Amino acid sequence: MQTILVSTYDLGHQPQIGAELAAICENLAVVDLTRDANNVDLSGAERVIITAPMFTGSIAAREFIESHQDDLVGIPVVLAGLYASVLEEALDPDLRKRLILHALNRFRPSDLLGSLEGGDVAPPTAKREYRTNRRSLLPLTSYRKVLARGVEVTSGYVEASVGCRHRCLHCPVAAVWGGRIAVNDRDGVLADIEEQYRLGARHISFGDPDFFNAPRHTIPIIEEAHRRFEELTFDITVKVSELVKHEAWLDTLAESGLAFVISAVESLSPMVLEHLGKGHTPEEVFRARDILFARNIGMHPTFVPFTPWTTREDILDILDFVWTSHLEDVVEPVQYSIELLIPPNSLIDRSQEGFLDYDTGIMGYPFSYRDPSLLPLQQHIASLASECGGGGYAEIFEKIYSISEAELGRTKRVARPDRRAPDPVIVTEPWFCCAAPVR
Repeated sequence: MQTILVSTYDLGHQPQIGAELAAICENLAVVDLTRDANNVDLSGAERVIITAPMFTGSIAAREFIESHQDDLVGIPVVLAGLYASVLEEALDPDLRKRLILHALNRFRPSDLLGSLEGGDVAPPTAKREYRTNRRSLLPLTSYRKVLARGVEVTSGYVEASVGCRHRCLHCPVAAVWGGRIAVNDRDGVLADIEEQYRLGARHISFGDPDFFNAPRHTIPIIEEAHRRFEELTFDITVKVSELVKHEAWLDTLAESGLAFVISAVESLSPMVLEHLGKGHTPEEVFRARDILFARNIGMHPTFVPFTPWTTREDILDILDFVWTSHLEDVVEPVQYSIELLIPPNSLIDRSQEGFLDYDTGIMGYPFSYRDPSLLPLQQHIASLASECGGGGYAEIFEKIYSISEAELGRTKRVARPDRRAPDPVIVTEPWFCCAAPVR
């Protein structure tokens, strides 16, 4: 029985679901729409899995389903990922009636096959067996690299845990997992790291929504991987509040090859942070930065600058933070243009003024800005950000910073202290996580 996995978007790395499915599914074909969307053949498919990991991937998934709907009629189709149910509801009702659809927001790889066969889906929060087979995927060299000190190295990807203990109101992980997590077995994760090392990876990205969700499980994995392969470097994702709270853990990680930490700063506005339920303050953002820099660990902040509560000053505060922290060469320019996404299952309170009716096109609820001047600014920044591929971030940042200062009426830039940031380490493919440009 041939199973075709259609991977829509994996943040620039190999399709993770494909790697895990290939370990348990004998006749699996993987189609990666980010690498080859023009040669899709569904003629031999007996079942199809389509990923809907986040907004970006879900838009691609909807376009794929609409353009291949005749081929999909009569074939069991599973929509898999955080946006699976949102995507299903966003499809045209007549199209939904024609297709045999299942939507799984939370799952183990075996659940994807079980749902296609009418089986039960096990609780996804138990400890998970983690097995991968990457031989049927495009090589690691086809995906994003890591660039450090002018040297480009092949990058791999693993997940030591899934789900998240935190409940940030704007985050699709929180909406789906509800404060729960599952850990992937240690030996399986280490075996995957070893396989990718043999395939050429010299850097590993951990895709856990928060690496400190299960530190007794995740930190020893990095320590052991570093013991086995000293030249490997790593990146992880950690909340600002967790970085501040668990400073000592970073000493261990710094000694084990941690190159940088992705952290969802989102905003420097106390009001915006409160509305997003982030659980950190602007002061803690600066503290987290200093903690990382003191250990020669890079900080890769992500932002959601444009929200219903954003003011003109908030945009400049974000740009000032990047400028004074010397982070303009590691922050993907698209981060300065992100608008808040509010899908139907969002935990954001939509009873407040400014939220508009549901829009199927963006699979969510649009909003109006309290300051109308922010809309043309967002569009201008998004246009500038679209000029950037992998790297060259500083030049685009300068353009964005300058036009923002001009359009928001500031005549003198803030003073810049001496550099304390480590040498920049970047991935060569810009990516989107909880949000993405929607206009």
